[in-house]
Amino acid sequence: MQVKNEDNAIDMSSSIVLKQGYLNQKNERTGRWKTRWTILKEDCLEYYRKRCKHLCSRIILSNCSVSNVNQNETKRENTFKVILSKKKRSVIFQAASDSEKNYWLSLIGAAIRELTRSSFDANNLVDLGYNLSEILVSMEDPTAGLQLKNRNNIRCFSGKEAIDWLLNWDFAPSRQKGFDICQQLTSGGYFQQIVPQQKAKDFQDRDFVMYAFSAVSSIRRISMIALLESSTEPSDSTSSGDESEDNLDRNRESLLIDIIRIKSNRRRNWRVRKAVLFQDPKEIRLYSSGKSLQTDYKKPLKVINLEESEAVCLEYVNDESISSKQNHVVVIKRKALRPVLLQCDNDYKRDNWIKLINLYQ
Repeated sequence: MQVKNEDNAIDMSSSIVLKQGYLNQKNERTGRWKTRWTILKEDCLEYYRKRCKHLCSRIILSNCSVSNVNQNETKRENTFKVILSKKKRSVIFQAASDSEKNYWLSLIGAAIRELTRSSFDANNLVDLGYNLSEILVSMEDPTAGLQLKNRNNIRCFSGKEAIDWLLNWDFAPSRQKGFDICQQLTSGGYFQQIVPQQKAKDFQDRDFVMYAFSAVSSIRRISMIALLESSTEPSDSTSSGDESEDNLDRNRESLLIDIIRIKSNRRRNWRVRKAVLFQDPKEIRLYSSGKSLQTDYKKPLKVINLEESEAVCLEYVNDESISSKQNHVVVIKRKALRPVLLQCDNDYKRDNWIKLINLYQ
């Protein structure tokens, strides 16, 4: 659905900004192309006449789809369209380059997939009186949060454990209230059911039903932590200069830990590695694989610098030099360096890697 809005100001608090930049947009009525400042949020795509001023339109991404546009149709390169299913219309955009187009396609597609789980605004649980961001930060806390298990190389928890945790930390006065919180988290796409494969519509308070935190949950947690850190006064204490690199890695905030397969640029074969995604500086550290996701933070086998990089799905890459017959592959394009190919176990993990790598780029 496309919604007109004459308000000139941008409401940056309504949703997390995933990407913003200039795109050319084709006017559906006149066929003319205009340069628009475009902002992709979790739930919508907005474009403006000028940077952050004069909103032209807002596309609500729920029930939409995104795809490439044939060059013969527009007579222009690097075009894609957002298809509005209810009105059977589409909005066509043009990016500055093929890689930029693929970047937009990947992020818009991932945002749409997340929105298929829910259309409600989960910033606050008004009826329950709890702030959702605070609950998510607490749940994912590495020390006091939910104790995650490794199931099919996915860090997960059972439905019963989630409610037990809410009761233990007084986020819920009763088991029914705990269930209501988990139900909203599941409906909003913050919990994703992993086991069993036949997914239930409602949250299940059971030991054998396993859930994982989704990419939306991780992004909100990181944003909330950044907000809390920015409001905290800096400490007067200084770290000792002889602190080892192992301890520095251990103390850094890891955005994601996963078992992946990486394609060697030299031998062109795939190797299983334990990958840890770090922020500040943004990089992936690769360690020897093991049965557990616990990382001992010894010297990594390889460090992948992610500065000035972008991650996209392999399906959106139109480059014959970058190819693979594998599924669930993430392509990390780096400036003046060879691209890196990571293979994940499923689409959920692939989308998680793409969102977190592109976060704050």
